[in-house]
Amino acid sequence: MVAGKECWVNLMYDLEYIKRHKKFDQNVINILNNQDQRLVLNKATKESRTFHDWGKQVGGEAHRIISFTRLKISDKGILYSEIFSEHKVEDIVINFFHRRFPKFLIVIGSKRIVYSIDKFGVRKKHLESVKNVVNHLEKNYFDEFLMNLNSEEDMWKTYYYSQNILQRRNKKLQVKMMPKKYMKHMGIENEFYKGNKKLDEF
Repeated sequence: MVAGKECWVNLMYDLEYIKRHKKFDQNVINILNNQDQRLVLNKATKESRTFHDWGKQVGGEAHRIISFTRLKISDKGILYSEIFSEHKVEDIVINFFHRRFPKFLIVIGSKRIVYSIDKFGVRKKHLESVKNVVNHLEKNYFDEFLMNLNSEEDMWKTYYYSQNILQRRNKKLQVKMMPKKYMKHMGIENEFYKGNKKLDEF
């Protein structure tokens, strides 16, 4: 009985994710409220399967965006990035990066909405583009630490060279782990290995 209650609580928690889905329909929730709890928990009805699928899709997209988003540094030291999302996960993404970089001003958004969050955790919505929001915030903000860092490309090269072991290069394993057909989606083919060579050229 306790386990059943815990599962039902988890469903209510998932509801916050489900409402972010691009196809969210309140009628589905209304139908679920009139269904047997056991059927809903075991995905035995069409509506319960739709409910669970929506939650998985939203959570999966948030995870993917967080995993592959690389923040850029503006001229005045603002961390920013423009993301592309089907569902309303922009605030989830920026909250994650605020926990990771709590001392910096961060701007993240999509064509739908843009968020900014400062070091105090104050989050604001903006209806302008990411670029315009960054330009506006830079008028009254600067971070000396980030301004003095090397460019993003130089930082990436430094990191890559520090991790690279020439004697252990294995192109076959690289292609096996990251097939070429996926490289174009992740930008890997644009990352330089050395000089003018790209990662898929060795």
